[in-house]
Amino acid sequence: MNDNRKTTTEELTEIRSLMERSSMCVSLSGLGGVLVGVCALAGVAAGSLLPDLGENTAMFLTLAGSVFLSALLCIVFFSYRRSRQMKTKLWNSPTKRMTLHLAVPLIAGSFIVLKLLQLDLFELLPATSLIVYGVAIFSASHYCTNESRWLAYGEMILGCVAICFPALGWLFWTTGFGILHIMFGVIMWNRHEKNN
Repeated sequence: MNDNRKTTTEELTEIRSLMERSSMCVSLSGLGGVLVGVCALAGVAAGSLLPDLGENTAMFLTLAGSVFLSALLCIVFFSYRRSRQMKTKLWNSPTKRMTLHLAVPLIAGSFIVLKLLQLDLFELLPATSLIVYGVAIFSASHYCTNESRWLAYGEMILGCVAICFPALGWLFWTTGFGILHIMFGVIMWNRHEKNN
């Protein structure tokens, strides 16, 4: 009788796992999250070496685009690798929904950030980008693990504080995009990938 109960419990656990996989993007990689943070820190380091970065829009956009593209490639590569390990498709229905809910606020927010840059309001860029990114992550978090919601809260809180202290904006940006992402990646890896 105990064997039957154990089998039923195992079956219910497996069904629950399958339901979660069908409704959530489970292939996000913690290692990818860590490398997104590393890309952000590398971007800040490179920016500190470039003279008058705030006054050279083309140079700033080139650096920002390079950091974004590097981070995106890291996320896609490690998520693809994780999906292969889990024997699931990376580009499935939950991933598509998550990407849509992430992309819409990011695209809309990008226009605000570009307008601030055009108006030479360079000191508001870090706070605005943190808030926009936090809103985008929160929007997409309904299709991810719970940890992503906490990342969204952290990004938005840092953005709100940064808008009150614009002189320290890039310090908050470094904390949000760099350190928080590394912490998020480590937590994700420990909870979802370490034992695999």
